[in-house]
Amino acid sequence: MNYLKLRQFLHILFIISIGSVGLSSIVNSTIFSKEGLIDVIESSSSIANVEISPVDALFIARVIRQQLWEIHFYFGVSSFLLSILILLIYKKQKAKKVLNSNISLYFMLASLLYLFTIGLLMFYRSDIHISTHVFELLKNLHWIGIYIFLFAILFHLYNIFKKQR
Repeated sequence: MNYLKLRQFLHILFIISIGSVGLSSIVNSTIFSKEGLIDVIESSSSIANVEISPVDALFIARVIRQQLWEIHFYFGVSSFLLSILILLIYKKQKAKKVLNSNISLYFMLASLLYLFTIGLLMFYRSDIHISTHVFELLKNLHWIGIYIFLFAILFHLYNIFKKQR
């Protein structure tokens, strides 16, 4: 089996998946911001001569945003699973030299595991009864994990370019 082609294909899928995670987060924080959606809902309801309370507008905004956060979550899960699959293919190839010398692979995987775990807790917060205070803490920890992951990507790219010289 041509593992190189498979690894390249999986890397492309991984990049698309990670890009989709980032894009969905940016869209949900800007275009679909809670405040922006509430303003649109309230102005649209006044144009249609429909009375919508601020609480109802907030509820509608949350429902709209939830759909995009679900997409964000599923792309996050696929990114994590793809990274594990890529690592398993390296192991299947018996590319121990690559695995042993490239700590950045494990650093990226560890940071993805961290993001995945926190994302899982955030996504299922209502099912496992996470309080608002703990949820805010998880969001902050998730942001820290994003910065760690971005650093891991840069470290990984640095190692790749260094080895190609």
